[in-house]
Amino acid sequence: MKKCTILLFGLLCFTSTIHSQIMFERDINFNTWLPFHSSFNSFGGAAWGDLNNDGYSDIIVGPNAVFFNNGDGTFTRDLNTTIGAGFFVFTSNVAGVTMADIDNDDDLDVFINCSRPFAAALNKDVMYINDGNGVFTADTLGPWNPVQLSWGASFGDYNNDGYVDLVAAHPAGFIGTPRPSNLFINQDGSTANFENDTTYGFTRTLAPYTVPYWSDYDLDGDQDLFIASGPGGTPGLDSVYVNQLSETQTATLKHNSVLPFATDLQDGQCYNFIDYDNDGDKDLFLTNWSGAQNNFYVQENGQYTNTAMPFTYNNSSLTNAWGDVNNDGYIDVIISNHNSGLTELWLNDGSTFTLAGDEFCNQFGNSGVFLADINNDGGLDFYATGANRAAAIYINQNTSGNHFIGMTMKGNPSNRAAIGTQIRVVATINGNVVNQLREVSAQNAFQGHNDLRQHLGLGDATMADSVIVYWPSGNMEFYTNVLADSFYTITEGEGMTYSSTDEILPHQLAKRITLFPNPTDDSMTIELNEQLEIAEMNIYDQQGKLVKNIPWEASSLTREVLMTDVPVGTYFLHVKTADNKMFAKKFVKM
Repeated sequence: MKKCTILLFGLLCFTSTIHSQIMFERDINFNTWLPFHSSFNSFGGAAWGDLNNDGYSDIIVGPNAVFFNNGDGTFTRDLNTTIGAGFFVFTSNVAGVTMADIDNDDDLDVFINCSRPFAAALNKDVMYINDGNGVFTADTLGPWNPVQLSWGASFGDYNNDGYVDLVAAHPAGFIGTPRPSNLFINQDGSTANFENDTTYGFTRTLAPYTVPYWSDYDLDGDQDLFIASGPGGTPGLDSVYVNQLSETQTATLKHNSVLPFATDLQDGQCYNFIDYDNDGDKDLFLTNWSGAQNNFYVQENGQYTNTAMPFTYNNSSLTNAWGDVNNDGYIDVIISNHNSGLTELWLNDGSTFTLAGDEFCNQFGNSGVFLADINNDGGLDFYATGANRAAAIYINQNTSGNHFIGMTMKGNPSNRAAIGTQIRVVATINGNVVNQLREVSAQNAFQGHNDLRQHLGLGDATMADSVIVYWPSGNMEFYTNVLADSFYTITEGEGMTYSSTDEILPHQLAKRITLFPNPTDDSMTIELNEQLEIAEMNIYDQQGKLVKNIPWEASSLTREVLMTDVPVGTYFLHVKTADNKMFAKKFVKM
């Protein structure tokens, strides 16, 4: 790896000219707002989310810095917030952040881990309830009171009851008095009614658990749990739990000792299940500290294979943060290597990764990297945590001209922040059909997470051919011909909001059409309950592929459609009206 030289204002270091059109410029103004953070908190986490529902991504930098996005490329630090009030910032503070809407009142609540390694900590874990518009109250009723200490935490609805649950991981021997980790079950949105579940190994035994991650790795509709156990230089086994909810209809976390990433010795720090090759399933990248090299597991037909990649080295890695930074339709990765001082951007073309020449010159190294489109210009920016000048925001200067789509998800009856929701976006990019997969996650970096708003690059495509949403509740929704270079809100059961001026929402239009019988066999009748000017009608499968076009006469109110040529399965009847409104109805072919 070539030695980098510092450019003006600490911009990116370029070790080559490959992909030099991709450049992140360091935001010097933001850095000056973090004088305390620039000297401390080498293990301080952060998380992005729209805290005041104004359409712009805000950030919380653990343990006590809240920055509201002004929408013009600047941020204002909230000096009156209760978040972190009274916390003392130690050298090498541990401070994790995770956000979700625990009471489903349409604003994001926050859980902060704050403790000091290798000593009895004076700080503690705190849940902060958003009272609206980003005004927070520290909770005193939940089971995290009195003092609990953990390294990282993550929200996830593991029993799909519409309320997010919380795992807080305690690294025994690293902070405070060793104790087990916690699984707090959210009963009804009230902090007083969270149940501390102690039935699992990680809630009963002592181990160096660091950061927990929820992800539906096998796409069976429930959240599985992965706890990085980072022994800090000594290889060991991470904790992998597969949720049995879809198999038994009861949420139970079954410890797995068969999957290769559960049997390989790790020094685990950050789990990310992503579809790097757009083949429809989830692969895994696990960054490891010095006790093991980084491991990349490629999934083929349900089998995971440990596969060499240019970044599967041993370099005290912490975060792997995934996002399509050049909007070409393939998800890229930024890796923080704490001891080396280099944070690397690897560009993905679907089969190989290339170091973009972007090694961030930081004397002390970054710990966390957290992605968000902070200025709503369609390019993913990021914040990097770390000691001294390692802490900074970097602004995406990409000028590729590629298109994008941004989506905010809101659940009902799924949890309101839509944690665990899966989104597939199909688009025709450079003449090829590209199928991308994303998951809404409240922990996908080291001690924090990227923006909850989902970002996908579309390359030269000016629209997404289809968008399919798989909600934790089991509901599925389907949209087609979604215009690029726009931000959308998809609300479960209410459809996609294109603008605030829509007079008729998609779910209201859907009520004008009846399908029968449903499930259907050889034929199905489509009936309009009232006149609707239809421009296009098609049947799509669950993967977004066109199965059948249905011509519709303008004066007709009913039509029988032969289904003998449609295979058994679940499908969507997609309708586009003459005024460019779209909706879908789900049906089953027997």
